[in-house]
Formats: sequence, C-alpha cells, structure tokens
Amino acid sequence: MPWDWPPARFAKQGFADHLKEIYAVDVSPELISRVTDEVKELAAEWRGRALEPFYPVLFLDALRVNIRDGATVAKKSVYLALAIRLDGQKELLGLWIEQNEGARFWMGIMNELKTRGVQDMLLAAVDGLTGFPMPSLRYFPRPRCSFAWYTWSATRCGLSRTKTARP
Repeated sequence: MPWDWPPARFAKQGFADHLKEIYAVDVSPELISRVTDEVKELAAEWRGRALEPFYPVLFLDALRVNIRDGATVAKKSVYLALAIRLDGQKELLGLWIEQNEGARFWMGIMNELKTRGVQDMLLAAVDGLTGFPMPSLRYFPRPRCSFAWYTWSATRCGLSRTKTARP
C-alpha cells in the first residue's frame, strides 16, 4: 500500500489524545481501530476500482511534500492522476507516494491505469519532466500531449507557455 491512513502511523492512544486536544472529542482506542480498519478497506476498494475506458483530458503531476514517516519528516513525491470525464466531472484516478518523481514510476502508473480499464484519452496535460510522457503514454493509442512550463512571473500574470507534442 503506497500510503497508509494516518491513524495507522500513530499509537491508538496517542491519536485519541490528539483528537481530544484538538477537537475536544473523547474517542476510545478500540473505536479508532475499528474506523481505521474500515477506512483501509474502503481505500483499497477505491484504489482498485475499474476506471472508465475513455477520458477526454488526463492531468498528471507530482507534488513534493513533507511527509512524516515514523519520527522523521522527509520530502516525498505525491503523484496524482486527475481526469475529466465525458460528463465534465473531475475524477481522481489515483494517488501514489514515492521518494522522488521520475519517468519510470510514471510508466508504472500508466500501466496501472491501463490495467484498471483506461483505453484512451485525447489530451494528457503534464509538466516538462525529462523522459515523460513520451514512453509512458505509449500505452494509449492517440493522446496529444500538452507540456506546460510555468514560471512564477508568468503564473502571477495568469500566463503560461505550452507546447503540444505527439508521442
């Protein structure tokens, strides 16, 4: 499992104390354990669910965030795949956590999306990570890839430079 529900990272009593301190709520460690187990099952179902065969737009990005791992805090990459469905609704296809962002990990994500049922897309919006998405998008027959590079000043002015390429 690439990520765990936060209570799994705390001692049950420590998490109960945290809830009492922050929200003034008394919760037993047994309740925390039951809720955690149920949420883990629901999260596993969600992450393994079948996806639609076609998405007009797929946004792929990774964010660098500080994540607590035991007693230490480390910077890790949180990968996300967000799609726009045919009805115009956004759908989060998945979240993954890895030490660093890299094209090889993206290939694994694209393979997983294909395995879960995605057959095609029209546009893949990605940043300019070297080596991505050309090899990764070979799983899909006809996406047009839109690479976007943002600078602070361009973003501040509401502008961005984009380049469209075909894998």
